[in-house]
Amino acid sequence: GYIILMVIGISVAATFILPEATWETWYANVGSQGYKPDVMNLTINAPANQSMFGFFLRMFFGKNVRFAPIWIVPEWLSTAAPYVASGIVIAISVMVSFFVSRSRLPQPISPLDMDFTLWSLVTFLIAPVSWDHHLVFIVPAMMVWIYNLLHMDGKQRSLILGISIAANLALAFRYRYNSPDFRIGFRTLLISVPLYIVGLFWLQFVLFLVTEVRRNATTAQ
Repeated sequence: GYIILMVIGISVAATFILPEATWETWYANVGSQGYKPDVMNLTINAPANQSMFGFFLRMFFGKNVRFAPIWIVPEWLSTAAPYVASGIVIAISVMVSFFVSRSRLPQPISPLDMDFTLWSLVTFLIAPVSWDHHLVFIVPAMMVWIYNLLHMDGKQRSLILGISIAANLALAFRYRYNSPDFRIGFRTLLISVPLYIVGLFWLQFVLFLVTEVRRNATTAQ
């Protein structure tokens, strides 16, 4: 989609602007490591990491003495889990982005706006490290989405709009993911509430776009 091309263009341009040490640090700590539990020592397991990878690390590896893993699984499964989950999210998003670009959706739906919202959510979900302050990338995407909803018609518009506004407000508040109460057993799952909100918003957004594409195809016939 348009956003992917823009990201590639900005990344190439940034190569000649950002200090060389910036890229060296990123490659050494993230780019060359992939989804490994020992990246940046134990910091990546921290509650502040709200990506899917952070969730899987806390699920399968815990975090030092602060909380134990919830589920002990074979090493191959814990290693494969973030790659499989990220692959599924990327594959679905690419497919949706492709069909949206090929479909003449009714105004005011803009393919560029839809790509911006979709891939902002995807980036947060699949990144090895998505600190809580990276949610600032999600809020503009959700505002673009809410603006589009305000100018749409449809029976489910009010419901989707209400859910989207509630999700945006929930992410705006400082969540106590580092609470000592979340360090025992299955309560550890409460650390990832911001991730769940972003993930559910991504799913809602994908389902909405698929519905609109199918409706547009039916109308065109």
